[in-house]
Amino acid sequence: MSDTDEGEVELDEARAFLATLPDDPAAYTEADRSRIEELLLSDNHGVVHVTAQLVREAAARDPEAVASLVQPLIDAVVHTDRISRPTLVAAIAEFDRTRVAAAEPAFDRTPVARADPVGQYHRTLADTENEELARSKRAAALAAIYDLFPQQVRDTVPTLLDCLEPAEDDHGLLCEAAGKALGTIAGKDEQVRAQIVERFERELDRGALPNKGVVYGVRNLVTCRSDSGASLVEPLVEATMQSGVESAVSEASRWHVVGALETIAEDRPALLDPHVDRLTLLLTDDESMVRKGAIDLFGTLGETEPAVLERVADDLVAAADDSDPKIRRTVVTALAPLESRLAEAAERATRAHLSALSSAPDFEKSTVLGELGRLAEHCPDLVVDGLDGMVDHLDHQSWATRSSAASAIGRLGSERPAAVRPLIDQHATGAVVSAGTAPLLDLLDDAEESVRADAVDALGRIGAADRELADAVLSAVLAAVDDGDPLVEQRGLQALGQIGEAHPDVVTDDHVSSVVTRLGHVSAMVRAAAAEAIGAFAEGGRELRAARDPLVDLLDDYYPSPRAEACRALAALGAASAAEQIAPLRTHYDDDVRAAAQAALAALDYDPDGSTERDAESPADAASGSERPARTRSEATDHRVRDEQSATTSESASTAIPTGQPTQAPSLSLDYGDVETGRVVGRGGNAIVREGTVEIDGESRTVAVKEPVTEGTQTADDIAAFEREARQWERLSDRAHVVGVIDWDVEPLPWIALEYMDGGSLAARVGECDDRQALWICERVAKAVRHDQTGMAHLDLKPANILFESTPEGVWDVPKVADWGIARLLNEHGATAGGMTATYAAPEQFDPDTYGTPDSKTDIYQLGVVLYELLVGEPPFTGSDVAVMQSVLSEDPELPGERVDALPAGIDDTVETALAREPEHRFETIERLQSRLQAHLDEL
Repeated sequence: MSDTDEGEVELDEARAFLATLPDDPAAYTEADRSRIEELLLSDNHGVVHVTAQLVREAAARDPEAVASLVQPLIDAVVHTDRISRPTLVAAIAEFDRTRVAAAEPAFDRTPVARADPVGQYHRTLADTENEELARSKRAAALAAIYDLFPQQVRDTVPTLLDCLEPAEDDHGLLCEAAGKALGTIAGKDEQVRAQIVERFERELDRGALPNKGVVYGVRNLVTCRSDSGASLVEPLVEATMQSGVESAVSEASRWHVVGALETIAEDRPALLDPHVDRLTLLLTDDESMVRKGAIDLFGTLGETEPAVLERVADDLVAAADDSDPKIRRTVVTALAPLESRLAEAAERATRAHLSALSSAPDFEKSTVLGELGRLAEHCPDLVVDGLDGMVDHLDHQSWATRSSAASAIGRLGSERPAAVRPLIDQHATGAVVSAGTAPLLDLLDDAEESVRADAVDALGRIGAADRELADAVLSAVLAAVDDGDPLVEQRGLQALGQIGEAHPDVVTDDHVSSVVTRLGHVSAMVRAAAAEAIGAFAEGGRELRAARDPLVDLLDDYYPSPRAEACRALAALGAASAAEQIAPLRTHYDDDVRAAAQAALAALDYDPDGSTERDAESPADAASGSERPARTRSEATDHRVRDEQSATTSESASTAIPTGQPTQAPSLSLDYGDVETGRVVGRGGNAIVREGTVEIDGESRTVAVKEPVTEGTQTADDIAAFEREARQWERLSDRAHVVGVIDWDVEPLPWIALEYMDGGSLAARVGECDDRQALWICERVAKAVRHDQTGMAHLDLKPANILFESTPEGVWDVPKVADWGIARLLNEHGATAGGMTATYAAPEQFDPDTYGTPDSKTDIYQLGVVLYELLVGEPPFTGSDVAVMQSVLSEDPELPGERVDALPAGIDDTVETALAREPEHRFETIERLQSRLQAHLDEL
């Protein structure tokens, strides 16, 4: 029996035992409690997880009855692998009534207090002789100290100060965690603040680069709104000027300092105002990571202090022709608020990209080409000068480079179509191409579907921009619609829609009929694209009555994207009679569907309390009798959905993707007194989350209420920091797969009412999802963190941060991504390497010197790890943080298909691309990964 099989047997046995326990914890026998203790200290993280969940539920009912289990929980936090630690911490928190002791003195002596967890953690930190405890595990114990007991760690400060010296065997993990803890403690506890600040000052005055523990400690202290930390900003700025002895070490260490200053710039920008001139020197630093960090810092400052951006604009423009293409892109992004300077920087960046195109190493060519395409909007005439160089890369050996070249040419062609004519018309002249060839058209025969997809997208852009070229590309676009690959067909339909909207006369009735037929395609992404194309035709002025019935069918589709596009298309068609079918989607769980339905109903002037105007149509059409009864479905659509469900699901275990209306977080106007708070359900850093209830339309609803745990009077800076955090969370809360904000305020104290997630986390479901559900969950997560929607990277995707909202029996629970808005705070407090969870960390999070700074590509890697774990049962690499780091940086994981039989076709390629060590070799965007996951789903 393999280790994996043994682990599954152990987990099944544990679940079987836990299922026999009585509902009343007071009825547990001594044998029951003894068995629970054994399970909590198991080496099987799944066993630890399900057992901790049960103890947490038991503690919520009767904490005194299970008080003897507190110490095993504490021991498990110290000794277990990280994957189970959040559940254990949550279970311990269930016992912790010390925070309400002032209101309920009877809870002064709680089970947790009697178990002395702080003393236990303290002893663990000081235990340098115990070889079984790696220093990284002691870092995990350290995180638990101030996650659970931030006001009770005063006695541990001397030990934490001793941990500030990094050791060779822990890669700085314990030192970093100690520094973060000390900074947070000093920001909250006046009695130890002077001692900690004095140590930080001494470390910063040594004349050498401070270690990460000191850097992050100062950052946490300053962002805790402590005036004592303000004096440390200047020496931290001075540390950025240290050169060090070894350049690689210097670059990485100084990059961490600059990153800490960027966090300070976000929370307390005024503290950096006196140092702007000094920091400007970093824009010409010898180290690229430091230069990029400085640009990010000024970009962050410019968001709240526009005058600062004006002061450094000349220096930023000068950096727009930096040798590093990522820095050139960062400069253009940072200068976005200054329109005139943005144009100047874009011109410089374009010239630099063109110059680098021929000399850049292969792994950078895709980035350079992508940036040229984006800059075509600002500087099309300059980009035209590099067209020949782009054409040269259309046959590059790397599919990512070929794809980026096609995309860049398409973007340029939408601005200057005449310039790209020779790439389509064999008889045209201009670009340097081989006689008798049309290179852009030739890419539609490429072996890689992503290249074909980007090529047809380029043709759509070009055809929409020029009437004559629309005729030239139409046959190629129609061929792509019949490609056979869902991604290429999707992009082909979108391209046809672009052309048809711009030039309605190009598209014939036969073309329209072909698109309508695809509304019943087996692939959801193709169905959605067909609906999108019909909407585009309608916007161009075509009459498309034949499409209305199939579009109404699509409102009941198995997947959200076809529903959303059907809403938009019906609105474009003016199909007012479809409003009754659209109306139920106003409260759909998917944010795109919900928004599309609401917009469609507004466009159709839908009145739910009155009659709806008939479709805007000719009298002949109105009298034709072709309108069909509401909610009927075509036989083709019914057959398609049944086939998709039966392909991977048996009748005895039928589960389905949600198509109903799961609970969404309503946007309400609440007062703090409207919410009745109860038990603690979570903690993180300086925040506590309680279960609460609120009356909504006469019914009681459960919510989660987040409040700061800072004791005493809230300063103006405290309140301002909380308000910014609430606004950031609220900005994302309308998305179906992001945990939502109901309301928030800073009176009478700062608070946020959040959607209550009653289905637990994905961490509890590892090993329980079939392939289809695993793909769907990851596709939904990719949708939640799509950067075109959120404008930010999550950077800590993992099963524990993916929560579920329960749905009716037989329907999959809805996944939602947590830790938005406070993600940075929670990451800092976790037992992590470099501020992230090691098991799910990307190479660039361990080694930014080699792989660059974490960005949107990091989310792609982390979601790849999550998918791998759901398919296989464990992450690609396991073990200690150090072991995982070494494997991530030096080994290629076994592919899922090498470990599990009968996985969906092509899934190994998807996982392998997502987990590529070089960020440039991963999917170009997480949207591309989402499309690939959808394609796998469609094939099951």
